[in-house]
Amino acid sequence: MRGAGPTTQAAVRRFVATGELHATEGSSIGAAMRALPFGWATPVAAAGHRRGLTGRLSRTTHGAPEAVISAGVVAELAAWAIEQHPVDAVVAAGLREAEAVASQQAVDPATLQPLRQAARGDWPSTTAGPTLDALATVGSVLQVLREAKGLAAALKRAVALGGDTDTTAAIVGGILGCQLQDVEGQIRWISRVGMADARLIEAAAAGLYELRRSSQ
Repeated sequence: MRGAGPTTQAAVRRFVATGELHATEGSSIGAAMRALPFGWATPVAAAGHRRGLTGRLSRTTHGAPEAVISAGVVAELAAWAIEQHPVDAVVAAGLREAEAVASQQAVDPATLQPLRQAARGDWPSTTAGPTLDALATVGSVLQVLREAKGLAAALKRAVALGGDTDTTAAIVGGILGCQLQDVEGQIRWISRVGMADARLIEAAAAGLYELRRSSQ
């Protein structure tokens, strides 16, 4: 499995050994990293379906409630963003989803403090650091979105925060980028980025669109 991380490798070993589909631990950002398509593929109105889908797929590799919450937030952000809601409404929706999933997972409400801080613009840059903590990284995402002055500036801000910069920037890019018709117009250097074959990207986008239509 080229490029597979430790949680994915552990999930495969677990399945081969026991047939078990869900992890009992794992609190890193990996589940949230995969969650953007869950939001792109489900309309805002299909909240229950999206929450169930995100939770099931996240627990394949990440069993910790914090990881499942973070994935739910990212999926919710993506669902609201692709329907062209203003960024402040997107952030508010993400925070509401965090509260809902935390209640479902019976998590101490205080656990969500980083997300609440970020949503109200009180996420200090000194908080960022080399970390794979899911809630801390998603807090950085919310802070960058709240301050966003365009896609290019937001990506630079995500990287400048420090910490898990590639994940933060990728999630921010997916949320803000899905609202644009002309990403290349804002990201002049995108032609220098190593991308998958354009036909594969188009096929993935078409598949997500069909899933979204079938959920309406």
